[in-house]
Amino acid sequence: MIKKITKGYHFEIRHFIILFFAIVCFQILLTVIHNTSTRSLLMKTMDLYRRDFVERVADLTTTSLELLLEQAYYNPPVTYEEERKLIRRFNIVLSQRYLQRNIREICIVLEKNNKLYFVSDGDQLYKFYFSNNLNEQSFGIINRSAMRMYQDIKDILKNREIIVSFVGKNNNVTVGVPFVPWGEFSGMVYLRVVPDMRNIQKLISTSYDEAGAAFTAIILFGLLGMFFVSSYAFRERDMALKQLYKEREEQIKAEVERRKEQLFTKKIYHAHHKAEKIMGFIDEDLRIMDGKNLDKVRTRIQKYAKFISRVIYNMKTFEPPVHVIRGEFFQTNVNEVIKFLVDNIFKRVHRISKRYKFELCLDNNFPVLDVNEYVLWEILEPLIQNKIDHNTGSGIIVRISTKVEKNGSGKIIIEDNGAKFPESLLDFNDDGVQKIFEDEVTTKKSRGHSGYGCYISYENCKRCGWNIKAINNQGWAQFIIEVPLDTMEGKRYEV
Repeated sequence: MIKKITKGYHFEIRHFIILFFAIVCFQILLTVIHNTSTRSLLMKTMDLYRRDFVERVADLTTTSLELLLEQAYYNPPVTYEEERKLIRRFNIVLSQRYLQRNIREICIVLEKNNKLYFVSDGDQLYKFYFSNNLNEQSFGIINRSAMRMYQDIKDILKNREIIVSFVGKNNNVTVGVPFVPWGEFSGMVYLRVVPDMRNIQKLISTSYDEAGAAFTAIILFGLLGMFFVSSYAFRERDMALKQLYKEREEQIKAEVERRKEQLFTKKIYHAHHKAEKIMGFIDEDLRIMDGKNLDKVRTRIQKYAKFISRVIYNMKTFEPPVHVIRGEFFQTNVNEVIKFLVDNIFKRVHRISKRYKFELCLDNNFPVLDVNEYVLWEILEPLIQNKIDHNTGSGIIVRISTKVEKNGSGKIIIEDNGAKFPESLLDFNDDGVQKIFEDEVTTKKSRGHSGYGCYISYENCKRCGWNIKAINNQGWAQFIIEVPLDTMEGKRYEV
């Protein structure tokens, strides 16, 4: 039988001895790794369980106190006996440290008129809520640990109303629970607990050791069987993988080519559409040119022509080099580019639309940028066009702002007070890019030949080293372009 199995393989006794020692060493290593990982898993599990246990106890304590206070608020004690009965109920909840050996400290940190009160029994809690005269001397001694914790997590407790816990030395777990009777934040319930997990740890460790021994024996014999079985499968597997990799390589190449062709086709269509529009403006300028407006029209035609040349360059270049996008020899006045786009592109229509109007809030201190003027044009024009296209109502204000922040960065903000961005488009994909800037994603209701303008703006911002994001902010749908200006000192201009 062994000869039949080993036919075609030159096995000798030394091969089996080497295999045996290899398996033994492997098993020893596996045992060490298993014990280490088991111990690590056990510690992490115990930490999670310890934290969960403490948070549950703290939550139950807080809920009980809140319910007692709400009950007393709607049915206030009238007689002295009723008061003492309510105080005894408070004491029952606050005396858990005597009933449960794990709880070492429990107190309530209450804040009123910017003063902190530390409550450790029912009398103090009753006086705080039902007594008109608060005497600080009648309250408990200041708990330094509780005070520090409250000062550190007060904003989290008040704003988010979540339980906050910390694991300290010697398995000490401190937890703070927001105290919110009647729905109004009053302070924090503080507990310090040292859960005793020794019996659970011992039980789990014993179970893991027994299971580890059984698995070690099973793996030892399983490896021997797998060695012979896998020897036959390796050759066929290698041939199948080779064919699979070859087919997959061909599929990936075909997909890359198809994707590049699709992007290039959309790029040509988009560029042709923009060029056709600008050529119409040039044709009109040539017809209205005369001696009075010669300089103005000539300057405008020159800008149009340079943009056309940029469009043609983009049609034949998939990845333009950096030196044609940005460099020290470019000196672009952002405010002037924005004014030119608004006045000579978007306001240049046969009939002034009452559906929208432009507002310019341009910072005169915004510096000159070392980027190609027509690359900036390609960034801003689709974003402004988006503000017009994705709004169907009237009375829309399209506001374009530039400003210099105190931290040394500049911002270009394009916003409108019309329809907001859909929240789904403001989410980020797996690459950390907002979905509104993905290819084939559009804010228009009609999807024909759309979903490319914001993508072009994002790609050009990335090439310039800028950040761009889209947000909904207080009724305004905003595109915000963040421009680092720390290398632009001294390049200011006055408008």
